[in-house]
Amino acid sequence: MLVYFGTLQLKLIFPLLFPFFLKLRRFYRKKNQINSNAFKGFNDFLSLTVCGVLYLIYKCRTRSLYKNLKKRKQLTTNIINDNLMDVDDQNNDTSSDFIRKIFKKEKKEIQKKKRTKFYYIILISGFQILAVVIKNIWQKPINKILKLNMVILFQIIFIVIFSVIFLNFIIYFHQKLCLIIIFTCLFIFILESIIYNEMTILEIFYHTIYFTFLELSYCLSDVLGKKYLDLYEDKIYLFLFKIGITGLIPILLISTIIFFINKDLQGFQLFQVFSQISIPLFLLDLFFCCLYEIGLWLTLYFYSPCHYIIYETLGNLLEIFFIKIEGDEDFYFKGELITFYILYPILLIIVLVFNEVIILNFCGLSYNTRKSIMERELLENLYNDISYQESIEDND
Repeated sequence: MLVYFGTLQLKLIFPLLFPFFLKLRRFYRKKNQINSNAFKGFNDFLSLTVCGVLYLIYKCRTRSLYKNLKKRKQLTTNIINDNLMDVDDQNNDTSSDFIRKIFKKEKKEIQKKKRTKFYYIILISGFQILAVVIKNIWQKPINKILKLNMVILFQIIFIVIFSVIFLNFIIYFHQKLCLIIIFTCLFIFILESIIYNEMTILEIFYHTIYFTFLELSYCLSDVLGKKYLDLYEDKIYLFLFKIGITGLIPILLISTIIFFINKDLQGFQLFQVFSQISIPLFLLDLFFCCLYEIGLWLTLYFYSPCHYIIYETLGNLLEIFFIKIEGDEDFYFKGELITFYILYPILLIIVLVFNEVIILNFCGLSYNTRKSIMERELLENLYNDISYQESIEDND
């Protein structure tokens, strides 16, 4: 077959389904005029904190297993302590000191691991807070069409670069070809936005600077989060709870200071928003945030940061349908709409090829996919086993 699917799993539903919740949240916030970036950032971190409830549910379900493990650990500790007492009774100071050194070394390793995990959490939350601050302090108006295309462009650039640096991600030939096609499509979209909106060089420069630092912060947070989940055995909902609670504290402090200094400062308003929306609307926004954040991090957890590109591309494809629903016909120019309808389905397919959800089986494009590499390794192991068995028979 020239085209076939890669290894399909039910978990693939996360990067394919949750863009719908992202766009529902955007649609809901626009309809209810929720424009405060501080409130949006607060709800994002609060939704991560809510994941602590999911972690508690998980802990309750695994409590019996945990008790058995704890009993085994206590039994092992008692045996070691009894052995230490026996060693002391025998006046074997050398063995006793050696065992104590081992325990001391293990204790230091555990403390070092805890410190490293804490630094990771601070960095991940810090980059997300930095993104919220950038949104708040940026006063220049952002072109909506340019935003859609520039966001995904910088996301792809930074996610791929940081994945190579921090996750040892290898870019093969089929992925390089996909990147060329993706960048070509995005540059066409961006160029059309610049031409139709008659943007000046200074405006292009402002937009480039803004999206560079914004996506740099978000992408570093995502890739470091994936690194953390790969390195440590924390459950994902506990990890999300740590990120949420670490981010909530600075957001609340900054918003409180702004509230007493300048209540009318746009973008930084948090407490003012609560007086403008009802509790059901707030809970609905929090619900959409939870779905979005859980979908995002489960995608990173089960797959890779590069799969987030599927998330964003599909989200942009849905944008045009929400624009039609809203009746905002002036959002796109007619020429942009034609290009969008032609190129965006192609872009989505190429993104799926890049992440090996779809595999192209011609011109060597399937040779270095994960599925093909695993099949070659399996055949090689089978061949080695057969060769080893034949050599034994020859010797006999």
